[in-house]
Amino acid sequence: MDRTVRRVAADAVIRWAVERVPPTVREVLARYPDGAPGRSRLGELHRQLEAELRRPSTS
Repeated sequence: MDRTVRRVAADAVIRWAVERVPPTVREVLARYPDGAPGRSRLGELHRQLEAELRRPSTS
C-alpha cells in the first residue's frame, strides 16, 4: 500500500470513529489538556483523532 492510500484509509477510519463516539467521550476528553503533537505517524493520527473529538459535535 502506498502512502496516499494509507493516508486516505486512516482519514476514513478517523471520520468513522468521530461519527460514532458517544457524547460522554467528548465530555471526558474536554477535562484534560490538549495532547502533545505526535512525533510518529501513529502519534500524528492520535493527535488528529483527539483534535476532531474536541470539536463541537454537529449531531
